[in-house]
Amino acid sequence: MFWIQVGLAFFAGIVISMFMSTFISFGYTVIMIKNSHLDALEMLKNTGESINTLLGFKNTATRLAEVPNEVVRKEREMFDQSYIIMKDSTILRLKNSVPNKFKSLADYNDWEEAMNFLKQERKK
Repeated sequence: MFWIQVGLAFFAGIVISMFMSTFISFGYTVIMIKNSHLDALEMLKNTGESINTLLGFKNTATRLAEVPNEVVRKEREMFDQSYIIMKDSTILRLKNSVPNKFKSLADYNDWEEAMNFLKQERKK
């Protein structure tokens, strides 16, 4: 009878060990996916800021070159439209790259929502 109890205790220890390792592994996976996702959003934010800085340099050069205002305005409208589409499609692609189990980690649908999400997550 004693050896049956020892065997059951040993088996229970193995089962509990497997359960705990699975639980810890899943938790670690969630943390890694969330951190990598936030890092990707941060990278996109920095890239957007760099593009805006370069656009400022371009505007200064355009003014110095005395390009007609109508040309500058039309070019700016075209750039703004394509830039908004690019930012939103990039955010949707990033959101779609999150595994289905973890879709709640990506609670946004466009650039503005993603940047607000990033600010909130970085405050935590």
